[in-house]
Order: sequence, then C-alpha cells, then structure tokens
Amino acid sequence: MQTKEVAISATQASLDVTLSDDNKNLDEVLVVGYGTVRKSDLTGAVSTLKGSDLNRTPASSVDQLLQGKLPGVQVINSGGQPGAGATIRIRGASSLNGSKDPLMVVDGFPWGDAGNLKQINPEDIESIEVLKDASSAAIYGSRGANGVIIITTRKGKAGQARINFSSLNTLSTRANEPDLWRDPVEEAIYANEAAANGGAIATDIPYIGMTRPFGVGDQTIYYPSIAELRGLDPSKEPWRYNTDWVDLVYRNPISQSYTLSADGGTENTKYALSGNYYKEEGIAIKNDYDKYTGRLNIEQNLNKAITAGTNVVLAHTNNTGGGLGVGRSRI
Repeated sequence: MQTKEVAISATQASLDVTLSDDNKNLDEVLVVGYGTVRKSDLTGAVSTLKGSDLNRTPASSVDQLLQGKLPGVQVINSGGQPGAGATIRIRGASSLNGSKDPLMVVDGFPWGDAGNLKQINPEDIESIEVLKDASSAAIYGSRGANGVIIITTRKGKAGQARINFSSLNTLSTRANEPDLWRDPVEEAIYANEAAANGGAIATDIPYIGMTRPFGVGDQTIYYPSIAELRGLDPSKEPWRYNTDWVDLVYRNPISQSYTLSADGGTENTKYALSGNYYKEEGIAIKNDYDKYTGRLNIEQNLNKAITAGTNVVLAHTNNTGGGLGVGRSRI
C-alpha cells in the first residue's frame, strides 16, 4: 500500500483512512530459498529489509540492528558487554532441547546459525530476507527449521566505479546512577548490624578496628571502627579513605566505526571490496571491543554460459577487560 499522511486536530474523535495499492511494491523481487520471485507471486511468509533501512547506529554485529525492523523476528540483547551478540528468534522458540537459532545464508551459501552475523559489516549488506514458514525454508532441510536469514551483499556494477568512505562516532552516557552507599559511616553501621543480627560473635563483627585475613597467603586487611570513621577515636587519625567507585570505574564510552569500500567493473568483470574497523568502549574503564572485517567479491564472465567468482569475508575481534564493577565498599 502507498504511504499516506493525514492531518488531525486535537478535538477529532475518530479517523477513517483509505489506502491505495502500491503496484511497484508488488513487482519487487524477493530472494527466497529456491531462487527469486516477485512479491505479488509470493505465497510464503517472508520479511524484507533493505540495507539502506538499517539504523545508522554503531553496533558490533548486524543482529543488533534488526531490533523492531521485521515482524515475527525477536532480537534479545544478552547484556551490555561490548561486542556481545544478540539472540535471534523467528516466531518464537521451536524446540525444548535443540538449537533455536535460525540458519544464516550469505549470497546463497549457508554460514551456520545467526550468531555468525557478527562477521558481516552492516555497510556491506544490500538486503536481508527472513523466511519464516516451512514452505520458504524447505530447501534447507532441518537446518531451516528455526527460520532462515538470507543476506545479499553489495556487488560491483558494470560501468560504475565508486570509492566510498563512511565514519560514525557516538558518545554514550549513563541514564541513571547506581544506588550505592554514599556515606562510609552508614555502610559500616549497617554491616555491623547485619552481622550481629546474623548471629556473629563479637570478634566477627566487621568494623571494630581489627586486622583480618584477606585473600590467600598471609595477606590482611584492616577494618576501622565506627569511631575511627567518624574521626572520634583520639588514639587514631581520622579515616582518610572514601572511594567513589562509580566515578573511578565508570566512564562515558565512545563508539567508532570506519568503512572504506570500492566497487565497479566492466561487462565481464565486476568487483567489490571493503574494509571496516569498529571500536566499542564499555561503560567500565579498560573494557573495550575491537573488530576488523574485510570483504572481497569478484565475478568474472568466462563466456556466455559460465561465470566464475569468489566471495571472501575475513573478521578478527579482540575483547579486553571485563568483570570490573562498582559494587565495592567505599571504606
């Protein structure tokens, strides 16, 4: 149907809209498991997403860019770790014990489950088709039981030589501050009360001015008393430690993505190559994710009946840091 915009007023209680057929969309060609068909002739359940429709937001993989774009496709982020992939489900879970991941097919070649989407640069994608019913995915057998994600990458065109460079940089901030102790005296008082209410003996109450074993070996740690924390102990100096771990550990992370691509060719030879560098910083310091991807596509017409080509995708990732949190004592 054709897109239609209608103005409404604040006092309008109801609205009737009549949409017109969009014949151009009916002639659109879709890629399915057994070839290509016109949209008007398609009887299976297929959703299409063009590469230009993907959000221009930095992400470590394509799966994170599919959220909310295709009906029947559920994308669940596993966490906030830099470079963490997402879980994809097509029309819900189809198995109790077996794999629930859909099959990924790139330019006609099965690549395995959807977790391998991290190997593809979003800038290289021409279109994505998701096959959701049994008839469309039947050609892939049991591998397509959970649905099929078909990705078509960009290829060179005869007579068009292009060089393109794109960059994307973002800065993220925390929406909310963690609810942690702000006053070391209150933290120590409640820790002592919790230990006492739990049945601890007097010497096991933490903050009473004692040195206790810590870790392995002969390491020790000193727990100051409440009076020492308040600066009321005449025999000791006021306690000078009050570490704000949120300010020390957390940061405003920056994400960067740079892509350089070139494509073109002649009637007999077509080429497309690209390289991408993606860097994502975690919210905690020293927690980073780096990804390098490269792609080379060449098609050569040997004669009118034979065409040879190659499609190579290389990816290297490096994840550093992790496990650094702010749930520590200010004391």
